[in-house]
Amino acid sequence: MEEMMINKNEATLLSSIDRVVELAIDSKLSNNFYEEAEEALQYLSQRLDITPTQALVFSLFMERCTDRRITMSDFASMIGCRTTRLIGLMSEADELYKKGFIGRYKRNKEWTKIGQSATGI
Repeated sequence: MEEMMINKNEATLLSSIDRVVELAIDSKLSNNFYEEAEEALQYLSQRLDITPTQALVFSLFMERCTDRRITMSDFASMIGCRTTRLIGLMSEADELYKKGFIGRYKRNKEWTKIGQSATGI
């Protein structure tokens, strides 16, 4: 499979998210991952007005968006690292929730509304 490269003139939200996810799978979020994903993370960060780390977390959520329930262990399996390594990203997920990019599952089994920030761009 040919590796997809992000060209600044051709970058889109979807292609950048795809690039981040492609690089994140089995990367263990190594330094090499961050070097290779930097351009896509920066593009998402600027386009969505979020931090590069939030862009990573958002991309991971987008990859799993068809799942009714997403856990940190799902991300750990995808990335190839321990769940404890990802706990530090929870604060980034909280910020994405506050900004309306992701929703949360409530205890009463109702979904919170997912903001239109990403779809309105």
